Amino acid sequence: MKILRDVEIKSKTSMGLGNKVPFWVEISDEEELKQALDFLKEKKLGFFVLGEGTNTIGSDEVLPIGILHLKNHQAKFQVEDKVLEIPFDEEKPYQEFYPIKFYPELLKLVQLAKEKHKSVQIWVDSGIRWDNFVFFCLMHSIPSFVLLSGIPGKVGALPIQNVGAYGDEIQNYVKSVITYEIENYEPKKKKFVREDCDFRYRSSIFKKFPLRFVVFQLELEVDVLKPIPLHYQELRNSLLFKTEISAKEKEKEFFDSFFDSNLKNEILFPYQIRKTIYEIRRKKGMILDEQGPDRHTAGSFFLNPLLSKKEFQDLQSKIPYEIPHYIEDSYYKVPAAWLIEYSGFFKGYKSQNQTLGISPHHALAIINYHANVKELKAFVKGIQNQVYQKTGIRLQTEPVFMDEVILQNSSFLIS
Repeated sequence: MKILRDVEIKSKTSMGLGNKVPFWVEISDEEELKQALDFLKEKKLGFFVLGEGTNTIGSDEVLPIGILHLKNHQAKFQVEDKVLEIPFDEEKPYQEFYPIKFYPELLKLVQLAKEKHKSVQIWVDSGIRWDNFVFFCLMHSIPSFVLLSGIPGKVGALPIQNVGAYGDEIQNYVKSVITYEIENYEPKKKKFVREDCDFRYRSSIFKKFPLRFVVFQLELEVDVLKPIPLHYQELRNSLLFKTEISAKEKEKEFFDSFFDSNLKNEILFPYQIRKTIYEIRRKKGMILDEQGPDRHTAGSFFLNPLLSKKEFQDLQSKIPYEIPHYIEDSYYKVPAAWLIEYSGFFKGYKSQNQTLGISPHHALAIINYHANVKELKAFVKGIQNQVYQKTGIRLQTEPVFMDEVILQNSSFLIS
């Protein structure tokens, strides 16, 4: 366990907002979790679990909490009775092609699954960076997660938000979520099977009770022979214009070193999907660039509204243009970005004092230039109010505001 004092949350979140917290506690296992909770109980402080902070907004005030930050970095792969455990490195900058260690024994394990038509069981720790894990799996002939490429954050955040993109969601692979339920600063291990997670669009039981569960590990199950579902037209259209891999020299060397021609061709197609997703995301400013001018963002700030058929027809009757939408499970999903632009907020729009703005690449993202949390909340409310006035739709935010979570769950604090 490692304890740091007076850590500024703005340095630990992608939005770059937030005052100090008294303690930042890094933990890697159950014993360290117990020690951390005992420490915070002694200090009469609450806790808040924070990974990479790509979906969390800090507070202007010093909150009476300690941050729990998971540093567990192991993954286990299993087919039938054959098991392989693999350690993962610390975080690297987001990139299409990560410098990973290659494991021929994992490739053999996956090949066994293909030959016997068996699923691959994967246990992956919360502290691993998700995009690195997606790439690692892809390069070991497990392409299942490729549509979720480029999504920032740690593995532990995935089930909380039921993270998804391009028609895919993490719930499609979750077999169980291993957590520790916290009651009176005492952690009790609790396993949720998929059916008990209450997965919804960008929600779950873990999001409903943010200070009750610490997600420690995901158990995933994948069919490596299942084709990648390319439902989204934008992605399909982009792929149609790509007939060969635009690989860099180091990438070609990697493929040539480890794969025979058949396996190389098998991996190249999902790899091209990954590169295409990165290209689309980069154009929209949705790849986290820790050094870029628009780096202080939480990505998609608003949820896409899900409307019933009647609600959608009512909305369409108010607007003299055809509203873009997708139909999912009988709901009409309307792009929040379209509603924002229709309501008068263009890409690159900035607040009156120039401290905040709409991303110049995508209307769904808000950029912090040099604001505080109070200003951000006012900016967000202004967007919500104008969209509501124009469309009758009340946009819901996706990122979590730490002070609001603490206020709503203030009973967990020791008085």
